[in-house]
Amino acid sequence: MTMPTTRRRRRTWRGEIIVPVAALVLCALVAGALTWGEPIRQALRERWQPGSWALTTGDLPPGAAQIPVDPGWVVPYPPHEPAPHLLPGLRYLESHFLTRGWSPHDEEVEVATAVSGVQHGAVSVYTSVFTPDPRDPAPHPIGKIYAGSIRDKHWPDQLIDHAADAGVELTSLRRIGEHTRGAGGWIAPGWQDYTERDTAAGHQGYTGFTAVETDPATGAQQRVTVVMTAVSGTVALVATLAPVDAEVPEELEVDALVARVAEKVVANPPESS
Repeated sequence: MTMPTTRRRRRTWRGEIIVPVAALVLCALVAGALTWGEPIRQALRERWQPGSWALTTGDLPPGAAQIPVDPGWVVPYPPHEPAPHLLPGLRYLESHFLTRGWSPHDEEVEVATAVSGVQHGAVSVYTSVFTPDPRDPAPHPIGKIYAGSIRDKHWPDQLIDHAADAGVELTSLRRIGEHTRGAGGWIAPGWQDYTERDTAAGHQGYTGFTAVETDPATGAQQRVTVVMTAVSGTVALVATLAPVDAEVPEELEVDALVARVAEKVVANPPESS
């Protein structure tokens, strides 16, 4: 008679142990999801999205490395990627169009984006390639970025203001690439005048500026060069940063970098991908 009673007690005891342990495991899983879920999601956001168009380590000389993504470069809304208007160098091209148009909130409009940061030695290179909203009435939106950044009426005050907002000083500004219209003269084109890159016609195929960035706190100086171009229906932005006394190899000069980006875009236009 004692045997059944003993078995029942053992079963009861096991049940008393199993239920609390299962509850503890469930609580641990929930707590783990809450604790680690956001860091995991954040880690997934904090990465480059070069697509087939932005420059990667394979586009630079051997020994190039990927630049770690700073969380401050990542936009908090879709597509949750580093944004050009937050990146070193490219932030000088901030304009209403670039800030709004690069990350559209309209799900009905498909806009391809690509962004990357790579370095070789002392030279850092940031690239962004994106397709514009097809409903935009402008012949090419790169002109809007230009008009909102470095055309005559904003030159150079707007860039100096951008630098001050970032806590640095910008000096020795010089425009590079193409800025003339008609018979010549330094008249920056308005957005309606900008055309696609056409090196076959003898154009450099980009427009931008170069300057010296100085950190007031440390006195450290670096050369920043920022250019933009239009190719195969896309906007391509390239920025390089290097110490002012650094020797920059020819393959890391903006001419070569813009040409490489253009090759990648022409080989695989974003709008057809």
